[in-house]
Amino acid sequence: MSNYEGKQGGHPVLGIVLGILGILAAIFLCIFTGIIGGAIAGILGLAAFLIGLSARKYGKGFGAIIAGALALILAVVLTIGSINTFKQIRDEASKYAEQAPLVVKSLDNPYLGIVGMIINLPKDEGSAQELVDQFHLVEEEMKKANNTTAATEAPAETKTEN
Repeated sequence: MSNYEGKQGGHPVLGIVLGILGILAAIFLCIFTGIIGGAIAGILGLAAFLIGLSARKYGKGFGAIIAGALALILAVVLTIGSINTFKQIRDEASKYAEQAPLVVKSLDNPYLGIVGMIINLPKDEGSAQELVDQFHLVEEEMKKANNTTAATEAPAETKTEN
């Protein structure tokens, strides 16, 4: 006979599985699909959390609550972080819009992550390689700008005589 015979309550194992899937979705999908991945992770996390709460009434489900809460937190944090990262890349690339127009154009919709970049690319054969080349160009220009800024802001050494 089972210890759980006659007891009703949620399915804590299902909640843990959904929570783990939500965590994985947050980690892997947010950078690729932006808000869409965050929404998927959030839904999975919320389902795990609610299943855990349902099972908690019967003395089980604490793992599902933890996994669901962690999935929800990661979904929100990683979605916001992904969006902000793509916005910052777009802002930096717009400083070099003459040298890298494809980068600026492909980052028009930072809310969709890498998928948004792919959607905004022209459909000809060389555009993916051209985008990569322009990203490298922007990276080199940013390094040059940072080196110039660091050199001009370096503190002057002063000697003191005793």
